[in-house]
Amino acid sequence: NPEIQEKADLIASTGGMIKNACLHNEWVVFTEKEMVYRLQKLYPNKKFYPANEDAFCIGMKAITLKHIYESLRDEKYEIEVPKDIAERARKAIERMLELS
Repeated sequence: NPEIQEKADLIASTGGMIKNACLHNEWVVFTEKEMVYRLQKLYPNKKFYPANEDAFCIGMKAITLKHIYESLRDEKYEIEVPKDIAERARKAIERMLELS
């Protein structure tokens, strides 16, 4: 949402949020609630408030270390992405890494 982004102190990846959480004592976190829990554990002297108490990522909950290991070991789940989409995705990931 451009209006929210305009007012944000920080727009970052997960790593960027963790790295920059030290900048302020209080944060409103606009991502899934598990990130708020993680930040609270890492920075117990700071306050983190979820923008949405019910926000969670079903896709991320389905990913386990065991599933990742099996997928890599067995070379499962190959995904073919059209070139134009792959290029846009690559740019988005590079931008995310720049912000982190």
